[in-house]
Amino acid sequence: MAMTDDQKKQLRHNRVRLTDDLEVSEELIAVLMQDRILTAEAKDALDAEPVRKRKAQQLLDTLPRRGKNAFETFIRALCESKQDELAELLDEQLYRKHRTGTHSDSEEEEITSRGDVMNKILVKVEEESFIVQVTPMTTSQKQNPRPPNFAYSISQPCGRAMIIGIENRENSLGIRHDVQHLSSLFQQLNFETVIKLDLTSSELFSCVKEEAQNEAHSNCSAFVLCIINYGSRSDEIFDRDGKSIKIEYFLRLFDGRNCSSLTDKPKLYFIHTGDPDGFTRHLEQPMETDQCDMVDGTLPSHAPHQPDDLVVHEKGDVLQIVSTSDVWRNESKGSWFVRCLTSVIAVNARNQDLEEMIFMINSIIEHKESKGQRLQRLHKKTTLRKKFYLMSII
Repeated sequence: MAMTDDQKKQLRHNRVRLTDDLEVSEELIAVLMQDRILTAEAKDALDAEPVRKRKAQQLLDTLPRRGKNAFETFIRALCESKQDELAELLDEQLYRKHRTGTHSDSEEEEITSRGDVMNKILVKVEEESFIVQVTPMTTSQKQNPRPPNFAYSISQPCGRAMIIGIENRENSLGIRHDVQHLSSLFQQLNFETVIKLDLTSSELFSCVKEEAQNEAHSNCSAFVLCIINYGSRSDEIFDRDGKSIKIEYFLRLFDGRNCSSLTDKPKLYFIHTGDPDGFTRHLEQPMETDQCDMVDGTLPSHAPHQPDDLVVHEKGDVLQIVSTSDVWRNESKGSWFVRCLTSVIAVNARNQDLEEMIFMINSIIEHKESKGQRLQRLHKKTTLRKKFYLMSII
């Protein structure tokens, strides 16, 4: 009996992804040989092919002809060779059946439902004595690294985190608490942390440009930029004197064209803005980024340019989170967004990728009503190509 039409369709539909990412490893071949999906002659032919992609294509051509059990055995082989994401991509039900991730009794007791975790974090965020404390990885997690094909590789130290907090003349409640919470989080996650507070526009341009040109990025796995600036809009921030600056200017400095040492590495931008009190309505007219310079108000000739045909990898590997709308905060606690962000990451970084944690953060944030009984929202843009685990031993 042959493989079903639906199974063949799955292999065809995902052939490009499989060809790009499949590792025809000894572990995978051993499972296929054990269940007689591969013959000795087929194994020898695979071993003789030196090019990885061609080897993957050769295996994918062979599987549909190897009977009704070939598809499920291939799923099991993917799981046992730690290629879980490809297994889940092909058939989620079979992936659950064969996945190799098991927990000891003590670890099972520690694993709780998503709702329980969210409730615990909600309680933590409301505590008066709020402290960011990252939960360490278990021994089992340290001994079972994630497949490098599906996650960004993280070295030690992980990278650099730049945290900018700007108090202006009318909006300053809790900014320094937010900066402190973010700094504590990323230091515990083994990021080298740089803090910049209460800068003028020229000082902002100068320090961000200097960071983008820092040679240390060559030895880093990732980069984080956090901007905390109450009273601004989603696409701009205000310096300490109330002059507005487009956020996009800063982000361009770290793209593949202007910061090649961060190409193919995850770049995370957490931006906390909002216009809770109508502050932006009575500020002076925004200062456009193409009319300002770090010193004399003219854009330098070397300023970053981002043409429409910029190749994908130069804009790629970015996750941008912007918290806008009515921002709940107070002087003694900091903002609801930063407390949620740091709490969720601190608790879940050991076993969840960043995008999973962002979903949880957004859900928790919606539990809180801010001034005027309006709910806060997150805005996400991403060009990440893989999963990103902030705590990893890959």
